[in-house]
Amino acid sequence: SSGINAEYGVMKRSADIDFMLEESFVDVIKRIYNQLKEKSADFVCSAKLNELLDLLGLDERLAPAVKFVQDKLCPESDVLESNSPVEALEAYAIVWSEIWEKIKAYGYERLCTTKLQDLLDILGVPDAFDGAVEMAQKKICGLVSNSKREVALSPEVKLRLSGALAETAREYAATLLKKYMKFIICSSRLQQLMDWLGVPDDMDGAVEMAQEMICGSGILGSALAVQEKYLQGYLDTILTVLKHLAALGKEYVCNADLPEVIASLGLPDIMVSVVRTAVSFFC
Repeated sequence: SSGINAEYGVMKRSADIDFMLEESFVDVIKRIYNQLKEKSADFVCSAKLNELLDLLGLDERLAPAVKFVQDKLCPESDVLESNSPVEALEAYAIVWSEIWEKIKAYGYERLCTTKLQDLLDILGVPDAFDGAVEMAQKKICGLVSNSKREVALSPEVKLRLSGALAETAREYAATLLKKYMKFIICSSRLQQLMDWLGVPDDMDGAVEMAQEMICGSGILGSALAVQEKYLQGYLDTILTVLKHLAALGKEYVCNADLPEVIASLGLPDIMVSVVRTAVSFFC
């Protein structure tokens, strides 16, 4: 399949399309390619397009995508016209946009607690689109792994969260230093610092990091590692904020100013970095 992958590479570099649409398209094309590859060349190359669509269980609107794969598998066939990857992508985009709208309309709470196979059945989407639906599900839900119904962070998401947590801790440290002397901060219990800042209990990791920044190597010189114990509470807070953002609605949240969103959530200004991070995942 090196030839077909090479053609994808050219398409991916030149097409100005949404990354998720593009990646899900490649996933579906590869699946079609692998399924047809298992059949005899005589059958695939002599079969009518409708027969292949029925075999694959695909919408007839994906005929250009199936035709594109058929042409790749049957280069010696006497065809009047060969589909390009761009033509196949354009056809796929129409079907994908409908699936995407169905997914968004399903509701954040249900979407993020439904297993992938159940979601495919509910939405009436063929199994060939499981990679595309899973990609969309992860995009919308941001951080929740539904296959195991537990939180599972990808390296990319973990890196983003770690950076956001460190920034939050620096903001908390700066806020504490504006109000209290260093020896008071360093001699205070964690809960006392949290009460002074007015942050929820799940933010104890960020506050503990802030205290260590102040009392350890200092804010500017700190290279404090973001430990798992810090990250989990921060993640729990982000997930809680995400649920409230979903209740406000994507159109409002993604177009409103951050202070306006914070006010709508009824959160104190000290939570600005947390809300900013949640909004970046949500939108």
